[in-house]
Amino acid sequence: MRAVLTAAVVGFMLSSLDARAEVTVDNQIWLSGAVRTELIDDLKLGFTQHVRFANDAKDLERVIPELDVSYGLLEYLEVGLGGRYAFEKDEDGQRSQRLRVFGDLGVEAPALGPIELGYRLRLQRETGAEAPAKGRLRNKLGLGVSTGTMFKPGAFYEHFMDPSGESGHKAQKYRAGLGVGVKLSQEHRVKIKLHQDTEIDGDGDKERVISLGYRYSF
Repeated sequence: MRAVLTAAVVGFMLSSLDARAEVTVDNQIWLSGAVRTELIDDLKLGFTQHVRFANDAKDLERVIPELDVSYGLLEYLEVGLGGRYAFEKDEDGQRSQRLRVFGDLGVEAPALGPIELGYRLRLQRETGAEAPAKGRLRNKLGLGVSTGTMFKPGAFYEHFMDPSGESGHKAQKYRAGLGVGVKLSQEHRVKIKLHQDTEIDGDGDKERVISLGYRYSF
């Protein structure tokens, strides 16, 4: 009996180790450059070029041009639409393209002293030639701290869901991170972020990302 119990405990420990070994962690670098202009009062048009490196930042994985438009309805409410076209390369060197369209609803709470809170709801749909279309519902909470200087630190959390997924499997992943915005001037801004994506519906694979973005506004 003791031998059977010992074998069961050892088997469980080995299976746990195997499960942990299946979890992968990839370190990535995301770069972006953006141009934004206000066409009329509260109506903004933007273009962003993304470049992303994966596989421990050794391989160019994606090149993504993105176009978006947003409109401020009220003092604390904004709606937006946009699309992006991704040129991708997988681990085997195979190339593919994917189109994503999205709609946003953003809310900014009145400032609480130096604390700024925001929420964004995004509904997106992505299609590709070799993969089925997929939809995602994304809920993002953000917090910023006004320091009275050119620097604004912050934190954010985002939850990704598949609205058409099976019950109990709708949650896909979550993203949590820290960042700092740098206002070089009214026209030029830089943002540096560190975040981690963690898979929920799967093995718990992780992506750790350092991102650097520049934006020019006119």
